[in-house]
Amino acid sequence: MAITGYKMEALIGGAVTALDGIDGDDLFDGDFAWVLTGPGTNTAYLYILDDDSGAAEGSPLIIAPDNNPGTKRWILQFWAVSAGGTGTQSLTDGALLVGAGTSAIEAIAVGGTNAMLVGGGASTNPVWIVATGSGAPVRANTPTLVTPEIGAATATSLAATTFLSVGADPADAGAIRLANGAVIGFEDATEATFTHVDNIGFAINLALDVVGALTAGTIASDAGVSGTTGVFSGDVTVNSNYALEGYSTGRNVLRSIALRFAPGVTPGTNITITNVTGSDSGFNTPSITNGTDIAKSGSNGSFALDSGGTSITLDLTETIVGVLGVYMHSSDLNSSAGETFYIYHLLVGGNLRFFITKVGSSTALDWTTILDSGDITEMNFTFLTST
Repeated sequence: MAITGYKMEALIGGAVTALDGIDGDDLFDGDFAWVLTGPGTNTAYLYILDDDSGAAEGSPLIIAPDNNPGTKRWILQFWAVSAGGTGTQSLTDGALLVGAGTSAIEAIAVGGTNAMLVGGGASTNPVWIVATGSGAPVRANTPTLVTPEIGAATATSLAATTFLSVGADPADAGAIRLANGAVIGFEDATEATFTHVDNIGFAINLALDVVGALTAGTIASDAGVSGTTGVFSGDVTVNSNYALEGYSTGRNVLRSIALRFAPGVTPGTNITITNVTGSDSGFNTPSITNGTDIAKSGSNGSFALDSGGTSITLDLTETIVGVLGVYMHSSDLNSSAGETFYIYHLLVGGNLRFFITKVGSSTALDWTTILDSGDITEMNFTFLTST
């Protein structure tokens, strides 16, 4: 049977000029049709009939006759958009063309020499954005920027997976410089570390304020290290040669106190120890609470007496690291017996312990026995604490 060709003016609608208006009984396998739409669309479609397709209709790809379709279907082969799909015979030189589905293609205006094309997303034309700087775009995940001028940058973080190389000296052209009043912040769970083979130099016109603990093997300065009022609020750990020979741990605080030893309310049973430190007998005095009526194996205030009554312990909040001197302030001990006594001390676990012996003997005596009614002795102790 001969193949018939048709020229139509519309795809669907059932009119005599529409492709689906041709009766299915008049169509045979292999027939073809040109559909030339009118002004406004300027589109040409070529269809070939498949008499046993039976596919679901979906214009413009598949079109079924309105009358007696059976399994006959018009199958689209291609379509052409006249005049470039824009309805005009010419396009702007340098313009970009983008698709618009089954509608006429669209032209995007010519971009400037400093513009970059950025996608607009689904069903949206891309747009031009103005780019800054010059040279080729950088598209790597870890780009290398050559001498970038950051300007007044604001960022939540500036991260580097390797080292940030700058000038070896603050005067070098490669050094990082901050404006007056700028702050460098290090946010880390542990610490921020500056490492240099020789030293780290701070060129400071006014002062270097350190908030927190500053620990260093050596702090060197051409003009010395000083504070606004000459006071460091915190620990300063330095080499022992610059602190106290033979002691290199923590601080060294010089202190001096005066204590009065006397019998308690019941002589022969308890004793009382009073802090009598004054401006003429003490220096940088620690906090001491008087010990009143202390019996053997008992304690009161800052003092304790052992079970034999021979050892008095002074327990301070501060740790005593060394005793520099002990001298008698005044004494009246068991004078009726005409005997001479000697008071000595030991440093045990950061606390002072006091003992009393007769001259010429090393045996510690019972304080409650020696301190008779009316007896009294005052001693001055000079020592160092680490806090």
